[in-house]
Amino acid sequence: MDNKNSSSAPLLTKKSDNAKEEETSLKADIWSEIKLIWFIAGPAILTSLFQYSLATVTQTMVGHIGTLELAAFGMQNLFIAGIGFGVMLGMGSALETLCGQAYGAGRLNMMAWSGFSWLAFAELPGFIGLSCASAVMLCLEYWCVMVLIIFAGLFDHPQITVDATSICMSVESWLFMIPLGFTAAISVRVSNELGRGNPKKARFSVWVMVMMAVVIQTIFAVMIFATKKDFPSIFTEDEWVMNKVTKIAPFLCVSIFLSSVQPVLSGVAIGAGWQAIVAYVNIGCYYLVGLATGAILGFKFHLGLEGLWGGVLLGIALQTIILIIITLRTDWEKEASVNRCSCISTLHLYNNFVPKIFVTFWYHWQKREWLLGEARMLNLLLIPMCSKTFKNKRFEVCSAILDLGGLM
Repeated sequence: MDNKNSSSAPLLTKKSDNAKEEETSLKADIWSEIKLIWFIAGPAILTSLFQYSLATVTQTMVGHIGTLELAAFGMQNLFIAGIGFGVMLGMGSALETLCGQAYGAGRLNMMAWSGFSWLAFAELPGFIGLSCASAVMLCLEYWCVMVLIIFAGLFDHPQITVDATSICMSVESWLFMIPLGFTAAISVRVSNELGRGNPKKARFSVWVMVMMAVVIQTIFAVMIFATKKDFPSIFTEDEWVMNKVTKIAPFLCVSIFLSSVQPVLSGVAIGAGWQAIVAYVNIGCYYLVGLATGAILGFKFHLGLEGLWGGVLLGIALQTIILIIITLRTDWEKEASVNRCSCISTLHLYNNFVPKIFVTFWYHWQKREWLLGEARMLNLLLIPMCSKTFKNKRFEVCSAILDLGGLM
């Protein structure tokens, strides 16, 4: 028995050592991924904060002028953001997908301009389709907020309800800057890793990002709930508006918590090129479920602004659950192979078609233009020579150069 125990002891030691090594390796991988995520997300977060601070400072000043002015500012700001920037954000989202996958696959030439030829527009229909899907996906989120503001103005005392909704949306937008940076970071990470053909790293990056976003947004939600009677005074001095904000603050906290997962998964969709799928999900969750349920609770059951917010939160929660299911059921190996093949097919077009036809033609065209310039210069230099002999020689030289240019 002693011999058996002694012989089995080294095996247990090896297993425990392997477990410790795996745990150490996992911690190192997580820490490395966190540093890489913040390296990408940090500049995006700072940019978003600086851009949004202009509107927030204006809203804070306007709020101390009066409730009507605050309501007007809140509505026009959301309308401009929702309509004016939707298409541009969609085009940027499409570039995040395509450029990220091309960079990850090492196909840097795919991100460049191929020159003045019809080939430069060969992939334009696909890009327009992806841009439209991205714009619809992003605009549906903005438009949902716009409809929420419009519905808030249909209740009794519309100035109070619109002001309270605008304040809550402003606070959530401020706290949304970190998840927004995470959206950019995860879209870059997923597109790069799928382009490189590393599905495991893409999946690992997604879950590290989700856990980190959940922790950060949970802390923010607890802080808002603890100061729900105090933070409204930053935006307004009206007691009625402050009381209304205090009442819907719990709904705001739930929305802040849900915003930890939803933006990250939306970034995964951008990186993988699933914008069209998420657009359909947004239509069903935000409008058919969220706003419809909120309108029924708010107007039919007379729950007011609280019922409207509750319905919208139901739609956001459903959207988050669907995106989680899509992410869990994703065959990352298949996604990596599909993206890899798409990069290779596009690379085949650029590497085989462009150098043989376009680049060769462009080289000879530039050579011909140079020779024509030399001929014109020679022609100008020989103008003072009036002798018939020199004129004939001048003509022969210029003709030879032009013929040489045509052959080149």
